Amino acid sequence: MHRFTSYVFITIFILFFAITPSCSENDDFSDNPSTPFSPSIASVAHRGYKAKGEAENTANAYRYAHEAGFQYGETDIQWTKDNIPVCCHDEYFFDKVTNDSISIKQYTLDELRRFNYRGTMISTLEEVMDTCKKYGLGLYLDRFTFFEGERKQKIYNLIDRFGKENVCYLFGWSQRKGIQQVLEYDSCATVGILYFKTIDPSLVDFANSISTSSNKISLDLEHGSNPIDTLEKYRPLLRENISFGFFTINNKKTYKTYLPYATSITSDVISEKML
Repeated sequence: MHRFTSYVFITIFILFFAITPSCSENDDFSDNPSTPFSPSIASVAHRGYKAKGEAENTANAYRYAHEAGFQYGETDIQWTKDNIPVCCHDEYFFDKVTNDSISIKQYTLDELRRFNYRGTMISTLEEVMDTCKKYGLGLYLDRFTFFEGERKQKIYNLIDRFGKENVCYLFGWSQRKGIQQVLEYDSCATVGILYFKTIDPSLVDFANSISTSSNKISLDLEHGSNPIDTLEKYRPLLRENISFGFFTINNKKTYKTYLPYATSITSDVISEKML
């Protein structure tokens, strides 16, 4: 009887570890009550939520995104002369007062703060992350790439502090070197591949080649170039942990059309809560 009980215990112990996923803490797109960053469908605020007149890519834009029902914000990363990551879509912005073009990489952060960025001051990535963390908002980090030296240390230190399970890394098409760096940092990372054209066999092959049993791949597609019949054609060719995201959808009817096919939808003005 004692020997039988021991066998039962050992069998249960082995089965437990066999079925327990190694990366459950990074299940970004499933319902996981242990974290506020895990919606079934991720509503992503494009550069934050600007409907109240707040400047895009600023800390307040992400506070308003939370209030509007988004679960994630999307932000763009640029670097100052003194290697501080700031949030701006382009490598420059226009001073709101003088209308001069300000090249971000040519100024230190302190110098950039003297310029008028869309009626306010430019926000650092750290400030945006602090706001998102305070309000339970995850982040899609656009303009992600392969980092070296001081920049690599800074960007990954910020992500460690923010919570890497709450991040999706957005890469341009076929940036294999940068994607590999992210997966070495976090084998369970969610990697988004931005694709502005119609999904095709080359994108499918690339996505399948970087998909593992641990990570997740989101094909972030421009919806206008990818009608539903195209999605249905290519979905069976993708590995199980590869999903579709769509940008930038600002029409409720279109949003509802793509919703059944999406794990994320990026919008300037619509969250799923508003439907």
